[in-house]
Amino acid sequence: MVTKSRTTGVLRPYQEEDAKFLITKPAMACFNEQRTGKTPTALTTIKLRKFENEKIIIIATASSLYQWAAEYEKWVGKPCIVCDGTLAKRRKLIKEKWTHGLVISLDSCKTTKVSKGITEEIIKAKPKYIILDEAHRIKTPDSASAKSMFKLARNIPYRLALTGTPAPGKAYDIYSILYFLNPTREGVWQFKTTYFESEVHQVWDKVRKQPRTFTEFTNFKPGMQQTLQKELSEISTQRKRKDVMPWLPEKNYTRVTLTMTPRQKKALKQLHEEFRIGNTETKNILETLIRERQLCLHPELL
Repeated sequence: MVTKSRTTGVLRPYQEEDAKFLITKPAMACFNEQRTGKTPTALTTIKLRKFENEKIIIIATASSLYQWAAEYEKWVGKPCIVCDGTLAKRRKLIKEKWTHGLVISLDSCKTTKVSKGITEEIIKAKPKYIILDEAHRIKTPDSASAKSMFKLARNIPYRLALTGTPAPGKAYDIYSILYFLNPTREGVWQFKTTYFESEVHQVWDKVRKQPRTFTEFTNFKPGMQQTLQKELSEISTQRKRKDVMPWLPEKNYTRVTLTMTPRQKKALKQLHEEFRIGNTETKNILETLIRERQLCLHPELL
């Protein structure tokens, strides 16, 4: 699908500053918090690098492919293809239709036991620039998702990683993003042993019927958190929403009123028949109200 061109948007001052910083090196990252406008910033780097007429690939979530395509046309002013559908269709789009922007999901790229990805086809097309959205999804280095992105990183000269949560669990979860940006850096084990303290544990292996040892990495070694932060400051932006958009509320709530489904009405009727106010303790009243709320907020309504 190729969307129609639209007028180029205008960045906020901090987004302009970030976009200019993100083109100072071939591989960079934008770790700004959610709702700070990472998408426009990332797409603006394409124009600043003068890559408008190059093949650009964006790896995004499946639910955001068409939104990314529309934003690409808005901020870059060039056509963008959404690469989805069957494997044959995706291969044909890459081979025959890809001239400027292309948006594809991470799942479409990775190769697993049950599905074959299309990283080889992407590499053969020789894209100039790859933007990896929600980059924390490759946090496990030996996963199929991470391996596919590492392969692309070794073959695409300019790279940009986007995520508001670069280390969603443990601090060392950021390793995969760092490797995506620099595929020549040390391996994950060396990275962990360099930056983090470790503890050796022993557990009983029920299958092998013998003890098994494993290493758990914990806190930063003395001074290594500052060392890693210094490295990150040289290759990434790290904006906080409260600093750049102090007027925004923490959350936006929208009330949506919908008609209950027949199954919900039946369940509520049954709940009310079982509920006897005269012989019910306060605890049960609260439980009933909670149950009513659960029935009325069933996700099938959306």
